[in-house]
Amino acid sequence: MWGSVRKCLSIIRNKIGCDTGSIPGTNTNSPNKQATYSFTSDDDSQVWFSKQAMSYGVDTIYANAWSAPVYMKQRYVEIIVQYLTYYKAAGIPISHVCFLNEGDGSDFKLSTAEQTADVIPLLYNELKSQGLSDIKMTCCDNIGWKSQMEYTEKLAELDVEKYLGVVTSHQYSSDPETPINTTLPTWMTEGAANDHTFATAWYSNGGSNEGFTWAVKIAQGIVNAELSAYIYWEGLETNNNGSLSHMIDTDGTNFSISSILWAMAHWSRHIRPGVHRLSTNGVVQDTIVGAFENVDGSIVMVLTNSGTAAQTVDLSVPEGSFSTAQAFTSDAESQMVDTQVTLSNGAVKVTVPVHGVVTAKLTTGKSSASVSTTIPSMSTQSATSENQASVYQTVSATTLSVVRASTYAQSTGVAVSAKAVNDTASTAPAASTGLSKSLEGDTTKKSVYRPQKTHGTAHHRGGRRGSRHHGRCH
Repeated sequence: MWGSVRKCLSIIRNKIGCDTGSIPGTNTNSPNKQATYSFTSDDDSQVWFSKQAMSYGVDTIYANAWSAPVYMKQRYVEIIVQYLTYYKAAGIPISHVCFLNEGDGSDFKLSTAEQTADVIPLLYNELKSQGLSDIKMTCCDNIGWKSQMEYTEKLAELDVEKYLGVVTSHQYSSDPETPINTTLPTWMTEGAANDHTFATAWYSNGGSNEGFTWAVKIAQGIVNAELSAYIYWEGLETNNNGSLSHMIDTDGTNFSISSILWAMAHWSRHIRPGVHRLSTNGVVQDTIVGAFENVDGSIVMVLTNSGTAAQTVDLSVPEGSFSTAQAFTSDAESQMVDTQVTLSNGAVKVTVPVHGVVTAKLTTGKSSASVSTTIPSMSTQSATSENQASVYQTVSATTLSVVRASTYAQSTGVAVSAKAVNDTASTAPAASTGLSKSLEGDTTKKSVYRPQKTHGTAHHRGGRRGSRHHGRCH
């Protein structure tokens, strides 16, 4: 799933355990014991998983604590720093850390915004005193985006937002559709169709277990909510067809791939860490458009069409600026396959299918001139996949500027979070995926706006998921 080819995921999200299977050991059964820690160099297979990902070039590793051990009171930050120290000694440098998981109302560690604000400077100072100040603190992995908006506003009022490196949220109670009012990068760090059985369909009826549903969620998050990381709950599980908590299901020999993984690939295979988001103007009917400039000067555009008619898009670029055009498409028939794209005399043409996604990449040459995506303002004809009848619609124009957006810079990759699926040593750990962004040097808060909703289904959090509950942690 990692590396310069394939799906190109680029972040790991690990669990900081709080039970007898993690570094607290047997301390968890008594609140009066002095803290002692032990590290088995396994950590529920997360050490192995992290090293495997690192061998493919992953260097963003996010450690997330779900709860304090039962004996922990004021010393909660101590166990987190000790965990980070163990991983550093094991050759796995953690890049980001969060001490909360759904503190706004889950059955893990409950924490109000005010209580959260009390802990943030304590952990910040402990990281600094232990020589770990290069690790960025995140907050708060709330259950839903709207709740995280409220928490972030309160943290800013309490003057603790300055200690953070990233604002993080899950999307079970609400999806990221508008920006959080912050100068910090924002990540969606957990989401899944847990209430639905495992499925591989790209599009059938818009269900929550279909790849295109998640393609739209990702596009809305990155383009409309200005996300820079998007992490699906798990990457892999064994023999669990009863839930779409993961993107790959295997019996140890054969495997099935959810098309959600291909939705992720559209944003990760060619949009790589270090890219900058490009500004866009205009509208492509029923289509969300995201544009990015990689560090090598290549331009990548992702077009997500939720309409009932295909969209043929003409891209006008400065002649001679780019010598090669590639395009990859996903729809109900096939996923992440080459699709026809033409580059001639400064014009690129590509067609986005019904309920489909196209990633187009232009390479060779850097230019500060604008790249314009233009669909002539006229009726165009295409057939729908539902009834093969001809559909006519009026479309307009979109301009994609190569100049970096003035309000914020965004770099993109895709993430992976590790956790062991079962307790057996032979079981591969699971992963969850997402995208990454950098806002160093930018102090302009993101504007909060209401974009037009193009597609989406209600996403409800299910009951207890997979093996998330181990021991007495709180």
